[in-house]
Amino acid sequence: MPSRRLAALAAAAFAIGWLPSGAAVADVEGPAPSSAVDCVSATDAEADAAAVATACSSEVEVLDARTPWDTLIAQGDGTMRWVSSATAVRTEVGGEWADIDNAVVPGEDGLVVAAPVTAMTFSDGTAGAPLARLGRDGHELTFDVPVELPAPTVDGARITYADVLPGVDLLVTVNADATGFSEVLRVASPQAAADPRIAELTFPVEVSDGLEVAAESGGFVATDGAGQVIFSSPTPAMWDSSSDAPVSQPFARRGLADASLRGAAPADAAGVTNTDPVAGPTAGDAVAWMPAEVSDDGVTIVPDAELLTGADTVWPVYIDPSVTGSRNQWTAVRDVFGAKYAFAPDEGVGLCNRATSTTCSATFKSRLLWTFTGLGTIGSLNANQIVSATFTAVATHSYDCTARPVTLYRTGDFSSGTGWPGGSLWEPMSTQTFAAKSSCAGQPVRRIEFDATPQARAIADANTAQGSVGLAADESSMAYWKRFQNDAEFWVVYNRPPTTPTTLRVTAGSVTKACGSTVVWMNSATPTLRAVVADPDGGNVQANFDLYSGATAVFNPGLTTAKASGAEHTQAVTVTLSKNATYQMRVNAQDPQGLTSAVASCSFGVDTTAPDAPTVAPVRATTSYPAVYPEGAWSGGIGQAGAFTFASASTDVLSYKYSFNNTALAQTASGSKPTVAFTPTGTGTQTLRLQAVDRAGNVSGVTLYTFNVTIPTANARWSLDDGEGTVAIDSSGFGNRYPLAMTETTGWTDGPLVDFDPTSTDRALLLDSLEDGAASSGPVLATQMGFTVGATVRLDQTPAGSRATIVSQDGAAASGFELGYRADGGCEDGAAECWSFSMRATGAANAAETKVTSSALTGVGDWVYVAGVYDERGSTIGLYICSLDGATEVDRLDGPAFRAEWNAAGALRVGQSQQLGAAPWAGAVADVQVLDGPADANQLRRACHRTFDDTVVVTP
Repeated sequence: MPSRRLAALAAAAFAIGWLPSGAAVADVEGPAPSSAVDCVSATDAEADAAAVATACSSEVEVLDARTPWDTLIAQGDGTMRWVSSATAVRTEVGGEWADIDNAVVPGEDGLVVAAPVTAMTFSDGTAGAPLARLGRDGHELTFDVPVELPAPTVDGARITYADVLPGVDLLVTVNADATGFSEVLRVASPQAAADPRIAELTFPVEVSDGLEVAAESGGFVATDGAGQVIFSSPTPAMWDSSSDAPVSQPFARRGLADASLRGAAPADAAGVTNTDPVAGPTAGDAVAWMPAEVSDDGVTIVPDAELLTGADTVWPVYIDPSVTGSRNQWTAVRDVFGAKYAFAPDEGVGLCNRATSTTCSATFKSRLLWTFTGLGTIGSLNANQIVSATFTAVATHSYDCTARPVTLYRTGDFSSGTGWPGGSLWEPMSTQTFAAKSSCAGQPVRRIEFDATPQARAIADANTAQGSVGLAADESSMAYWKRFQNDAEFWVVYNRPPTTPTTLRVTAGSVTKACGSTVVWMNSATPTLRAVVADPDGGNVQANFDLYSGATAVFNPGLTTAKASGAEHTQAVTVTLSKNATYQMRVNAQDPQGLTSAVASCSFGVDTTAPDAPTVAPVRATTSYPAVYPEGAWSGGIGQAGAFTFASASTDVLSYKYSFNNTALAQTASGSKPTVAFTPTGTGTQTLRLQAVDRAGNVSGVTLYTFNVTIPTANARWSLDDGEGTVAIDSSGFGNRYPLAMTETTGWTDGPLVDFDPTSTDRALLLDSLEDGAASSGPVLATQMGFTVGATVRLDQTPAGSRATIVSQDGAAASGFELGYRADGGCEDGAAECWSFSMRATGAANAAETKVTSSALTGVGDWVYVAGVYDERGSTIGLYICSLDGATEVDRLDGPAFRAEWNAAGALRVGQSQQLGAAPWAGAVADVQVLDGPADANQLRRACHRTFDDTVVVTP
C-alpha cells in the first residue's frame, strides 16, 4: 500500500480493539506532545508508531501490519496491542483499505463480489464458465457444478440459478465477511428428486500450481507447499424443510429431529432467532451428512436416498457444499448433534434443555471453539513479554437476566470434523459472570472480555502462529445457557520498552544465590554478579554492573558484551572484597539506541569461615513421632515415625544438608536447630549423614549417625505346593501352626513357576466353584496391629458386578480385612476393575469400609503378586502389585488414613470372604504369606519374585 498518514480515530474505535477500515479517515491534531512530534493515529512502521504513541500518550496503528483480520496498535504506555478477529473486518480495494461489502455485482468476466476478502467470480450464465473462481494469496481454486447454468438473478449477496434441473434451483450465497460462499441445490419436490442426475453429484474442482486438494474430515482442503490451508470445505449436508419457523439451532441427523418442533416459537429462553433456510439446517429439519470423496475429477457426494424418498420428508430439500478462503475457523460442538462448523451468526454454550425450551430440538450440550491463525508476531515473542491477552465475543443472549458464569478455555486445534467434546485439552483460563439480553436492564447484548493470557503465552512458548480457545458454561442446567456471535477477537498486549533487570544473583564457586530483601552472604571474596536484561523490541542489550560499599564505588567495570534480549549477563569481580563486609550490586540495561532501564540492586556480604560440625539428638516419643531411634540401638519398625534434632555450635548456621542411607546429602532442613522426621521403609541398620551450612554457604564436616530398625517376623506362609490332600501345610518354618482345611470341592493345579519352567513342581489351589476355599481353625493375625498379607494369584473369571476375595480373616459379623479383586463400581480411579485391599472400622456387618485400589495389571489369565499392608503406627493401609516377570511393578499405594479399633478373631480364609455371599475367588491361588508388621518394599519385591527364604528374619 502507498505510504500515508491517518488521523486519530474516536476513542470508542480503539476501545473495541480494531479499526474497521482505512477509507475516509482525515488528519486531525492529537493532544499536545512533550516534544515536536506529529501526533497522528497511524503510521506505516512499527518503530514510528511506538515513538509517536509514547510521545503523544495516544494509540497509534501500525499500517504495515494490517491484514483483513489483524490490527497492530502502539499504546501510549509503551506496549503494543495485537488484535486478531475471527471474521474478516476489512479488505483491500485498489491499494486502499475499505469496508467489506459482500453484495454480488456485475464484473468483467462474470458476477463478482463488491469488496471481498477472498476474490470470487461467479458464472453469469455464459456457456462454459465455471460456477465460481476463488483467489487468495496468489492461489486460485475453481469450483463447478454438474449442470448447465442459466443466466441468474441477483439479490444482495445471493445468486439464484433457476431450474438448473427440472424443479431444482441452484442458490449461491456469499459469506457475511466475504471470505467464501455456500452453494445449495434446492430440490422442490419428490418428482424433482427422482431425477437420476441427483443420485450422485460430482463438482469439478481445479487448483492453480502450488496447491493440492485432499479430503479432510468429510470435506476437502486445498493446501500450499508449506501445508497451510488456503481454501477449505466442510462436510456437505442436506436437509429438508420440517421447520416452518427455522431457528439457528444444531441440526439433527436423519431421523433425530422431533416433528413436534415444527412451527416452534422464533425466540425464547434458548435465544433462537429466525434464519434463512437456504443458509443451513435448523431445529426440526431432517438432516443427512454426505462425506465427500476427492478424486482427480473433483469432489463427489451421494445424497441420502432415504431423505429424498421418505414419506415424512418436507419439501423443498437442500443439498450443499461450501468453500471458504477464511484464515480462521470456528465451530459449535454438541454431544447429541454433529458440529456446526463456521456457524453464523451465533451459537450457544451450556445445556439446551428440551424440557425447558421447546425450541431446543433435543436436550443437548454445546461448546464453542475458535482457532486464530496469522499470529506469527505473537509466536515470535518470549512468554514473559506478554503483558496480557483478552478474548472478546459478543454475547447475544442469556437464558434470563440473572448473571451466571461462562469460562474461557485454552484448547487444542480442531477441524470441521471435530465433534464433542471438542478435543481433549480444555484448560480453564478465566470466567466472566454476566447476563446479556436485550430485555435485561443494564445487561444488554454486548462484547464480553475474557482473560486469555495463558493462551497467548503458550503461543509464544511454542513459537507458533496459531492458537485455539473455547467457551463453555455449566452444562447441568439451562439457566447457564448463553449465545455468542462468531466474530470473536483475540487481543494480545506485549511490552516493548526496556525493562528493569531481573533475576539478580551472586555466584561463589558452584553456589548461586538469588537476591532478596535481606543481605545475601557469599563464601568468596571474588564472586560473580548476574542479572537478566531484556528489551521487548528483541534487539541486543548490554548490562552495566557497579559495586558499592556504602556510598563508595569499589568496582565499575563498564558495559558487558551485547547479548540477545532476555539473556543473563555475568560480571566477575576482579578486586578482592573484605571478609565480613557487605556490598551493594547495582545494575541497569542499555539497548543499541542508548536507552537505559531503571536500576535494580542487590545487597550481599562476604563470609569464608566454615561452621562447626553438627550434632544429632533423637526426639522423645510423641503422638506424631511414636518411635525413638537412639544411636546404635534397635528400635521402632517399618512405618513407625521418629524424629531427630540437628544443632551446631556456630551461630550463623541457617540450614543443614542431610540424607538417610546415602551419601548424596540432597535434602535440606532450614533453621539453626531444625527437627527432621524419618519414617522407615526398610529394616536393619540406617545411616544419617549431615552437614551444617552457614549464611554464606560454607559447609562443615560430615557427621554420621547410625541406628537400627526392628525387622518384622513371619506369622505364617502356605507355599501350597502340597499338590494333594485336603489340608494345606503352614510352611513358614515355625512348625505347622496354622494348617488350612480345604473344602471338598477345592482342587489343585499348576503353580506360577510352571509358566517359566514346565518341569517345575510348583502347585497352587484351584478355586472354580462357589464352595471352593480353605480356612484356618482360628485367627492367624491380630488385625488391630500392623500386618502384611500377600499371595500370588491368577484370576480366571471377572466377578462381574461383585468382587472376589483372595485372603480375609473373619470377625464376629464381618471380615477384619479383605485382599481381592473388584468389579462392583468401587474402584477409586473410576476403573471398571481393580485390585483392592480393605479394612472395616468395626466388626459390624454394615461397618464402614476403608480401601485402597489399583487398576494396574487387571484382567484374567495372568499370574500377579498382590499384597495388602496395614501400618497401625502410621494409621494407613497400602496395596502392592507386581508381575512375576518383573516387567510391571506398582510401588505400595497408600490409601486413606485408617486405624483399626477392633480385632477380627476368626478364621483366616483363602478364596472366601465373610461378606457378600462369601465373594469367592475364581481362579488359582499360590504362596500365601502373612507377616507381623508392615513389610518394606524389598520384602514385597522378594515375595513377588518367589525368593521367600530371605524374608523370614528374626529380630535381634
